[in-house]
Amino acid sequence: MSSKLGSWLFLTILFTGFGNVALLSAQSSTHKTPFDSVYYHIATTLAAQNGEQAIEQATLLLNQSADSLQKVRSLMLLATLNKRTGKHTEALLFAVNAAHLAGKINNTEWHLRISGFLSTTFRELGLIAEGKKYIEEADKANTGTSSSPLIQMFVHQEKAYYEIADKNYTKALGEVNLALELLGGAPDSQAKHIFLATCYQLAGNCNLQLNNIMVAEDYLNKALQTLEGQDSELKGFVYQNLGELALKQGSANEAIKYLQMALDYAASSDNFNLKISTYKSLQSYYLLKGDKEKAISFQSDYMKLMEKQSLLTKAVSNALIEKFDYELGKTATKNIILYVTCLALLGTVICFVGYTAWLQKKERTKYLVYIDKLNYQKAASVLHANHTDSAFSATTTFTYNDSPYIFTDNKLKGSNTILQHEGEAELVEEELQESAVDEKRTVYNIPKETEDRILSQLLTLEQGKFYLENDINLSYLAATLKINSKYLSLIINRHKGKDFNNYINELRINYIIDKLQHNAAYTSYKIAYLAQESGFSTHSKFTTAFKNVTGISPSAFISNLKKDSIG
Repeated sequence: MSSKLGSWLFLTILFTGFGNVALLSAQSSTHKTPFDSVYYHIATTLAAQNGEQAIEQATLLLNQSADSLQKVRSLMLLATLNKRTGKHTEALLFAVNAAHLAGKINNTEWHLRISGFLSTTFRELGLIAEGKKYIEEADKANTGTSSSPLIQMFVHQEKAYYEIADKNYTKALGEVNLALELLGGAPDSQAKHIFLATCYQLAGNCNLQLNNIMVAEDYLNKALQTLEGQDSELKGFVYQNLGELALKQGSANEAIKYLQMALDYAASSDNFNLKISTYKSLQSYYLLKGDKEKAISFQSDYMKLMEKQSLLTKAVSNALIEKFDYELGKTATKNIILYVTCLALLGTVICFVGYTAWLQKKERTKYLVYIDKLNYQKAASVLHANHTDSAFSATTTFTYNDSPYIFTDNKLKGSNTILQHEGEAELVEEELQESAVDEKRTVYNIPKETEDRILSQLLTLEQGKFYLENDINLSYLAATLKINSKYLSLIINRHKGKDFNNYINELRINYIIDKLQHNAAYTSYKIAYLAQESGFSTHSKFTTAFKNVTGISPSAFISNLKKDSIG
């Protein structure tokens, strides 16, 4: 549910006469008190015309409130108005104050409503743990009360969102079903239709994730029918779900039709969740169609939006900590607790910073060593491709990739200063000599002509990047080269210094590193895309292989690469 939609529904619950402390009906032109009259005018007419002016008038109303209940109502009006204008921190502060006051006057009905508002707002901002705390409070307040069916339903619907966030789709369906039962007893209204359509969309999404395709399609169509005649943002979520459903059915034309409609709603919305889910589905669609350019474009939009949401969540969280003190500092004892806690936190931060600096230094060393190793290997390849050993019987110095190398006594040595980090230069030399040592220790009975032919064919295949096929295996390669797989394995071990899997993985990792080095755009791509690009079937396999080959994670490698680029 969007922020705007959630705020509108909250006001709807306030104004349609639900519960003992609700305001008069929105349709009624008669108000019980002057406070009610001003309150209703601000929340409806003024809020629709000028949000900022509505907030100013609601602030005056709060200051003129005659009792605690009026203050609670004014605080929640301010919370709702601020949320609608994008002031999430202020909205949460007003709502938390309202919750404390409602608790003091023991008003269960308002405590339930406020807890629901706080739960929704925290959840939409990505502060899941804090949101769960308030929905649990709302659930407790809802138990045994005679609140309206819509308010009771709202609690179950909100619980369904949290189950979906935890990917507990079966439990989420249970909450949706309870919400639907309660909706059956609610009087007919616009709010009821929105809630009903939301339940259908949630049920459709859950069944979609559980691969109950036909059931999902039925619920999603019910949601559209319920929303007929209403231009609700909820339709965007329904269309996104229908697009994802069409993708699962292999119907690309249907998928893009629905996803384009979802994109239209997302474009005119400030709802992060709608945009994120739509961009992600469009990325999947264009990958399926083989249009990498558009897939990358939507992936980039998706990543930017995730970062923007993360920054908003962090900003709101920091602002809440800065502006609002949850009971701490009220007594000397609590001040001591806060002081001790801060000291402990400071110590933890210092330790963490120190550990992080040590880890980054270690990663930096491994990164530099591996970059130099690649330069060494490329330099050796260039040398042996253009000269014979006899041509370098004397000492010869040449440069590759801006780094000097010396060929003497039939050995290539790097004099690059990169390798002067904590004695790690010797590690590269040892790794490069391992295959030669193994060769002396092992006796092979493979004819030299066969070996030469296979090595030549392997070189040709490497140049053609055969290793990017994610289903490549030893048997397939042996059949391609027309050689026994055992012989091929021995040749790879002898001349590449590693088994078949590690040989393929190193080729793939070096391929993607070359892309990262020579195409700056790749450093901004998602790890999952880099994995797919380099022939790995999963994100985790790529990450594991990358760390095995280079000694550090892909993200650490990219971070160091960016650092060198800036430097």
